[in-house]
Amino acid sequence: MSQFWESIPAPIRTIINVVVGAAFAAAVSYVIGNISGGTIDLNALGQAVLIAAGTALVRAINPADTAYGVGSNPEGI
Repeated sequence: MSQFWESIPAPIRTIINVVVGAAFAAAVSYVIGNISGGTIDLNALGQAVLIAAGTALVRAINPADTAYGVGSNPEGI
């Protein structure tokens, strides 16, 4: 499994990580909201996931961002 993950380009892994993390946070918020009797705005949660995904995409394809994506130097060269 780790070979498969490492075979995915770093910018795509960044996007996957952010989207999965945001979706998990949205799911937890939804469950907690239901348990506490409150209401959760599913549209707002969906927008939050899309904003997180958009941010990850921009960072992944930005060559000027040296921390992530195409602008990074994972080999340290």
